[in-house]
Amino acid sequence: MSYKGRIIGFILILINGIIVSTYSYTSTGSMELNNVVASLIQLPLGWFIGKQFDKVHYLNNKLQNMAYHDYLTNLPNRLYLANVFKETMENAENEKKELAILYMDLDRFKSINDTMGHDVGDQLLVQVSNRLVANVRKQDVVARQGGDEFIILLNDVDKTQVKEVADQILHSFAAPFTLNKEDFYTSPSIGISLFPEDGQDINLLSKNADAAMYLSKKRGRNNYQFYNNEEKDILDRKFILEQGLTRALLNNEFLLYYQPKVDLETNTIYGAEALIRWDHPEYGLISPFEFIPIAEEAGYIIPIGKWVIESACKQAALWQKQGISLNIAVNVSAKQFQDKRFVKIVEDTLNNYQLAPGLLELEITESVMQDVEESYSMLQQLKSIGVKTSIDDFGTGYSSLNILNSVSIDYVKIDKSFIDDMLTNSSTASLVKTIIQIGSNLNFELIAEGIEQESQTNFLIQHGCHLGQGYLYSPPLPLEEMDKVIQKQQERLLSSAF
Repeated sequence: MSYKGRIIGFILILINGIIVSTYSYTSTGSMELNNVVASLIQLPLGWFIGKQFDKVHYLNNKLQNMAYHDYLTNLPNRLYLANVFKETMENAENEKKELAILYMDLDRFKSINDTMGHDVGDQLLVQVSNRLVANVRKQDVVARQGGDEFIILLNDVDKTQVKEVADQILHSFAAPFTLNKEDFYTSPSIGISLFPEDGQDINLLSKNADAAMYLSKKRGRNNYQFYNNEEKDILDRKFILEQGLTRALLNNEFLLYYQPKVDLETNTIYGAEALIRWDHPEYGLISPFEFIPIAEEAGYIIPIGKWVIESACKQAALWQKQGISLNIAVNVSAKQFQDKRFVKIVEDTLNNYQLAPGLLELEITESVMQDVEESYSMLQQLKSIGVKTSIDDFGTGYSSLNILNSVSIDYVKIDKSFIDDMLTNSSTASLVKTIIQIGSNLNFELIAEGIEQESQTNFLIQHGCHLGQGYLYSPPLPLEEMDKVIQKQQERLLSSAF
């Protein structure tokens, strides 16, 4: 049943007369005064009561507006949109018309909000709202979902017209937003769902448009994507993983696996690389290759990285107390490495667990270190507290030799792709030999990644690389299995001593 036409009457009986007021709900849910019939003798008491009634009427309308509109932008809110959609859908069904829901999120809004402050962020949201309203038709509805998300209802449209509106919105964002006399740029990622084919109610249509919006972000941002049911499972899984990241930290759903690092000549374990896994309550064990990019995009990578460092140091300290000194390597993300608190976090963690600093190795990808001056400062600070550092995936970046000449590192890891090809590709073999030679000249150790064949080990030893890891020696192991491997090696070393 429509809200429109539902009448509510109030009768106020006065000492001096009667005031009869009738109200009706509009399709937006707001309450409007229709008429007042009064028989009022001009006495002070009647005049007073009439004035109070006007005040109640004003306040009631104000409350209705607050209930159905966003406080910041004064755009309709989701409740308003739900009411309008119900009537619009009924009309569309009767007249065989199509509707569209556009779910829009601002790209990099969080960066502006965090850098410039919430006041500037609020100003941006107001200007975005005005720009959206200016770029849709009069019969369309722009609503604020919350945060930096907006929902637009397009009435009586076909797919071509939807594209035209979406293109117009994208084009309008090419101009800057002027905030406090400074120009800022942001762009929209838009997901689109269509009625009736993608859903029969506002909740499902919004959910599907939201899923399509995530796809637009995945495909480079500043674009729009129509909902595609074939990609629903992938998008749903990504959304569920993102929503579960906070819970995963609180509920200890993350765990570390350890891949042994070995001395290639003696076949003894000298260390291990700590690799995070997610034991998800619904999906089971999830690889970091799937959830780490989601964590980086959603802003969870620093707390997750901190958890990895703390967990790895805690375990290394337990082994240290047992008389087992293993070098533990931890991967460091770009955002962690650029965090001004990073060195303090590392130093505090080492102190908390009383771990010898030299047993912690921080792996940093080559691409993270393009800012040589900043990287040099950070690495010098880490070196001053005794932590070991290594460059991961060496040779896959752009300024390899320049980096090695400029910063102080302890290890360089030869990327698995080179190890895979070096026995069948002469150019790759020459490159591996050159990397090993550079290591010898610059006095750092080389670690080969992804060793799977004895012939690869023989090649590496022959040309001067003596450390490595890979499935030839061991896959990444859960803690209990790693403990067994360590114990077995301890027993072997003990027996060989007699």
